[in-house]
Amino acid sequence: MELEELQKHVVISTTYPDKGDNIIYPGLGLISDIGKISKLLQTLVANQNKEICADDQKSIERLVGNLFHNILLFCYEARVDIRNIEEILIRE
Repeated sequence: MELEELQKHVVISTTYPDKGDNIIYPGLGLISDIGKISKLLQTLVANQNKEICADDQKSIERLVGNLFHNILLFCYEARVDIRNIEEILIRE
């Protein structure tokens, strides 16, 4: 699935107040997601985990999925053409 198609699916399937004119909602979601990833990393460092166990891997997949979901919504709200982001990722 292309990023643009994925973004359309995410936008259609997500409900929040004033969708289409509310950059704050996905912005706060991004902040929350980053905080959760940070907390997981702190736990891994504190436990001196050299390898990621299956439970941590599932947590990381879920957290990155949520983060990506909010990135797509944030771009939608900011009127950023996701195809431009895709081109940047391909070039770099």
